[in-house]
Amino acid sequence: MAMMWSFIYGLLEVLQPGSFNIPDAHIHESRRLFMYFSFVTITTLGYGDITPLAERATSFAILEAVIGQIYLVVVVAWLVGMHVSRKSK
Repeated sequence: MAMMWSFIYGLLEVLQPGSFNIPDAHIHESRRLFMYFSFVTITTLGYGDITPLAERATSFAILEAVIGQIYLVVVVAWLVGMHVSRKSK
């Protein structure tokens, strides 16, 4: 899922340059950079070294963070449900 978001961020940067505040030293390695940003965002870690500047980029980052948390909750609930169902048998 994070790889899909990194593709979206890369595409957004190509279509609307300057959508992200990227350190100058790393601008040439954008594929790996957006993968890093995506994993930091989906886990809601948020280091802050890369920040969305454009409204669309900010919206995508918020959406990814919310989806990441929903995914975590669903997986934990599924695991707890599996554990409880095995214990009751």
